[in-house]
This record gives sequence, structure tokens and C-alpha cells, in this order.
Amino acid sequence: MRRNLRRSGIDIIGDVPWGTHFCNFYQTRQDLLAMLMPYFTAGLESNEFCVWVASDPLDEQEVRGAAASVIPNFDHYLANGQIEIVPYTEWYCRDGKLHLQSLFNDWIMKMEYAISQGYDGLRVSGDTAWLEQKDWVSFMEYEAVLNEMSEQQQMIILCSFALPRCRASDVIDVVNSHQFALLKRDGRWEMVETVQHKKTEQALRDSEEKFRVLTENASCGICIIQGDRICYANTEAEKITGYSEDDLLKMNLWELVHPDYRDSLQRDAVGDQIDLTRREIEILSRGGQQKWISFSYGAAIIKDKLVILGTFCDITDHKRAQETVHQQLYCAQKMEAIGQLASGLAHEINNQLTVIQASLDLYIRDDSLNFMRSKIGKAVEKASQINRQLMLLTTQKEQSREPVDINQNLRELRKVFSQMIGEDVTVHFELAEDLWMINADAANIEQVIINLILNARDAMPLGGTITIKTKNVVIEEEDPSHQVVCVAISDTGTGIADSIISQIFKPLFTTKEPGKGTGLGLAVAYSIIEAHRGWIDVQSEPGEGSTFNIYLPAANDISYMPLSRIQSADTERFCGKGEKILLVEDDQDVMTLTGKVLLENGYAVSMCRKASEALDLFERNKGDFDLVVSDLILPDERGVDLVWKLQERKPELKVLLVSGYPETRTGISKAQQQEYRFLAKPYTGSELLREVHYLICDDSEKIGALYIRGRYPWYQDAEIEMELQDKARGEN
Repeated sequence: MRRNLRRSGIDIIGDVPWGTHFCNFYQTRQDLLAMLMPYFTAGLESNEFCVWVASDPLDEQEVRGAAASVIPNFDHYLANGQIEIVPYTEWYCRDGKLHLQSLFNDWIMKMEYAISQGYDGLRVSGDTAWLEQKDWVSFMEYEAVLNEMSEQQQMIILCSFALPRCRASDVIDVVNSHQFALLKRDGRWEMVETVQHKKTEQALRDSEEKFRVLTENASCGICIIQGDRICYANTEAEKITGYSEDDLLKMNLWELVHPDYRDSLQRDAVGDQIDLTRREIEILSRGGQQKWISFSYGAAIIKDKLVILGTFCDITDHKRAQETVHQQLYCAQKMEAIGQLASGLAHEINNQLTVIQASLDLYIRDDSLNFMRSKIGKAVEKASQINRQLMLLTTQKEQSREPVDINQNLRELRKVFSQMIGEDVTVHFELAEDLWMINADAANIEQVIINLILNARDAMPLGGTITIKTKNVVIEEEDPSHQVVCVAISDTGTGIADSIISQIFKPLFTTKEPGKGTGLGLAVAYSIIEAHRGWIDVQSEPGEGSTFNIYLPAANDISYMPLSRIQSADTERFCGKGEKILLVEDDQDVMTLTGKVLLENGYAVSMCRKASEALDLFERNKGDFDLVVSDLILPDERGVDLVWKLQERKPELKVLLVSGYPETRTGISKAQQQEYRFLAKPYTGSELLREVHYLICDDSEKIGALYIRGRYPWYQDAEIEMELQDKARGEN
């Protein structure tokens, strides 16, 4: 540990540490004054409590007069009680007797008094001109014990001996009972050390240097605490607390500890058996700033004194990040609960939409009602889109993809934009007329666009203009895989600094004020576009606004048409010929209307609402079914598990699975692994019949469907399509 050095005032020895016990040999009164005056001047100016034990050749009055004439502001120090001038008869010899044994306690009491009054320590000088030869041995024994005791105390002691009164053996005794001695020779002061003292001092210096290198290069704060006071602090402790070492050494420990942690820490620090403990607490650094530290501490004995050794690291950033993670976890748990609720609602909504669509297909066939049928159909489709967007907010699972006309999506979002951005922001559209289609999840792409529009709005607190452009881009000529559709969203807002533009797509990164941004909007947009094998390019200048360019691969067959263009007239070509279908649907209305659509289009249908009922029907009919149409979520079993059991009994049985739940709840991945066909609710009668026809009809009939299949996205099996086309060409 780096010793706390004090000014000695004596040029030949310079600064000395607490615990220094040395002596000087003088020949004249002037020699004594030349040594003691600078010694006490340094002590008084260094906020030390001073005790001058006077005897011949300087009595108490002579000391006062000499000191007042040499030491600056001496009368002030004397009046304030910082220095005491005591005659030797009141210190060493009381009642005419030598009291050496009690002096040890007297010195300790003086030192403790000094510290309690706010002084840094005790500085003492005593003259021994009064000492008689008969008491010499006892006094040297006292000095030897004092030499050992003083090393552990906050005191500096200088003993003066009149050289003319000392024999040669006396000089040796004096030197051996002190750390070092000062002797005037040929008009110059010299320092005399014993060999043992030199070795001890060198070992101490080596030890201190090792400790200094270790602690001053440590990456954590290190402190030593005695009582309630800090008696050592390293450089890292200064950095963490904001206080200098000098400030820390003057502070009470509890001034640093946050009030919320003082009581518990004080309870831990009681007694002399403090086990090694690690605590995370808050401290008050300079300026009242609160910081979190990881504080490890334990008791140790140094120079027969109980101290607390402590190390601590600044974990403020870690705690803040931890708090952020906890908040995000809480939000994620809330979103999970909302997602579970939303998935249940979505299922029920999709069931009702399926009922509406099936009723529309069955009962509104009068051509005079085409307009009404069209309006109701569009309303069902719009409600289905809203339902999908609800699910998008509660799941990261990628939804099914279909040909998407970005321009059409943007036109449909116009009204949504006007409601989102307010009256002080204008949205301007520049849409390419011949824009290619993309194969995408429309709801996901709409979410990306909405996120970027909201981001642009937030970048224009005083209003401005958002421009949305679309265009076709060819990255490499004559390579269809390098044809992309670009959607550019520009704003006239504050722009983005170069220093952070590379971070804006990172999850949880936000430049918005706390509570106004989640740091997820751009991250979600980036992940969605990346999942579609696209990318986002950002161009921005601070104060000049920003442009986000979204690039998405164009669909290979740009003649694809969206689902909304299916006409109910298409159902005629997909009528059945009495094929037997087992329909398993837990919703009574959906089951009834779906069964009726199938019955009225030439199929024989057996219906039930549970997996157990389906197995019973299958056994009673001896497996005489061509196709099973089952909801993925049934009251007593999953639809996937049901069809596995049925196919164990009849491997050639065809399967069509349907559901209004999101993929995370249905086990669609299992269905896909078994290559089962899947139809999402709500579906139209045309879509249902098309799927049933595709599964039941033979290969030659499937060829007739392939022309239309290129226009509708629910047929995803490219390899099967190529195989069937090859077979058709062979037959022709």
C-alpha cells in the first residue's frame, strides 16, 4: 500500500510516513531550535495536532516566545488549541516520579483525540535533557517499545538528546531504539541508520512498489477502510467515484453509500468476523450522480488493527441493460399473452368469415345480385386481411406467400396513411404503371411499409412530405433472377447521422426519447425483407431527410393474379362425381355450410366434429372414403394426428387440412413435413372445390387445372407441376 507521506519540514529527510519515530542529537540551544521550528511549522500547516514536551535548555515560556517569532500564525494555532506546549514535569515525571508505562496509553489517547477533532494525526517532540543516568536503561526500553508501537499509528515522534550529556554507549542505545537519528557534524546535519533499519526500509519500499504497481494498474477500484473512514483508495476508485484520493481520505465511507443501502451494509460490517461478501449497491459519486457497483469486501488485520479490504467495479451500464432486458421480457410476456388471445380470436373470426363466404357462394346466385355479392366478398377479404395483420403483430412466423401487386397494396393503404400521420404531413405517390408482381406475404410487406411511414413521420415533428415511389430495377441484363421491384420511401425530416446509420436496423436501437420508441420497427422491417430475399438501402444526410429503398425479387411469372380475382363461376369445372369425403370440423356452422358446398357440387359427404367421431365413422364405413378434410385443431386431438391414424388404416387416403389459427398453434409444420395440402380460413367455395378436385382427380384431369394453377398461389409444388406437364406432353 502506498504510505501516506507527511512533510517533515527537515530538508535532509524530506517527507516521512505516519509511524515515523526518530531522534536528533544537538549540542547547542540554537541547534535544537533549528531542528524543531521547521518540524512543528510543517505539522501545523499540514493539519496535524502538535505536542511539544519542553525541558532545558528551552522551558515552556522560552518555547512560546521562540515559536511566536519564527512560526507563521503561531498565536492563531495556539489559541485554537492545535498545539500544546507541555513541561516535562507534567508528561514524563509526575509527582517527581517517572511514569513510563502509562505514557503508551497517553500517546494513543492524544492521537485519537486529534483525529476526533478533525486533524490528520499527531506530531510530537520531547527533549530528554532532564533524564538522569539512573533512569537511562528504563527510558531506552520505553523508547524501543514506542518505536514498535508508533509504526502502527497516525503519529510522528521526534526525540531530542543533548550530545554533550551522552556517552558513546548511550549514543548507540539511542540509535538502536529509533528508526534513524540526525547528527550535526562540521555544521551539517547527517542521517544515521542502523543496518536492520536500512534492510527493513528497503523491504518496505519493495513491498510498497509491488503493491503500487498491482493496485494502480487494477481494472477495479480498491479501498482500505478503518472504522468509518477510507484510509486508501487507488486510481480506479477515483475514476469510479469522481473524487480525488485526497478527497476520499477525508470522507466518511457512508457519504459514498446510497441511503437505501447504508443500513444493510452497516449490519454486515459489525464485529471482527466479516466473511468475504459480494454485494451490488448504489453509490453517490461526485455531483450526486448515482452509480451501481459490485462491491466485494472482507475483514483483515493490518498492524494489529481491524480493517476492511474492498474491491468494486462500475456495473451501471450492466444494470441499466439488465433493467432494459427485464422490461423487454415483461413486454414480450405481455405480447405472448396477447398473441395467445389474438390467435383464439383470429380462429373464431376466420370461422365466421368462412360461414359468410360459404353462405354467399351457396345462396346468392342471382345475377341481379352480383354487385351485392361482390361487395360482400370484398368485405370478407378485407376482414381476412385485417385478421392476418392482427396475427402479424403477435407472431414472427412467416405467413404463406402469394403474388402481390405492390401498387395496389399502396393504393389500399392511402386511407390508413392519412389516419396514421396527421394533417401536417403530406404523402405523395409516384407509382410505376408497369410494375412487376412480387411473390410475398402481403400483410408482412404492408407492415414494413407502415413501419417506414411511421418512422418518416417521427423524423418530421414540424410536418413535411413523404414521397412513395415504385419502379422496376434490372440488376443484371437477361437474368430474370436479378429483376427486382423497388419501393422508395423518402421524407423531408431531420435525417440520420453517419455515425449511427449502420446501427439503425439493430434490434432495440433507437434515437427516440424513452417511452417513444421500442427500437423494433426498423429491425422488424429489415428481418421481413431479408426473409423475402430482399434488402433495404438507406440514403440520408442530417437536416436533408432520408430515403429507404426496399428491393424485392420480382415474381418469375408476372402474369400471376391475386386471390381476389377468383370468380365463383370457376366452381363448375371442379364438380365431383360422387367421391366420398369425410369432413371433420369442430365449428357447427362451418361444418354445415362446407358440407353443403361439397354436396351441391357432386360429392358424398360424411360430417363430424371430433376426432373420435371421425375414427368411428371411418371404421363403420370400412374406410370407404376418397378424401378426409379436417380442421387442424379439434376438441379432442390435433388434425395431423387424426389423419396419421386414418392413413395407417388406408395409406392411399387423400388429405386436406384447414385452419383459422396462426401457424404457431396448428402444427402446420408437421403437415408440411407429411406433404399434406393446407387451406387457410376463411376460404371461398371456389378455393375449397379447387383443392378437393386437385387431390381427388387423376393426373389427366390435373393438367386442365394447371393453366389456372399458374394464376393462383396456393399451388406451390413446382416439381409436381413439371412432372405432370411432361406427362401431358408425352400423352399428346
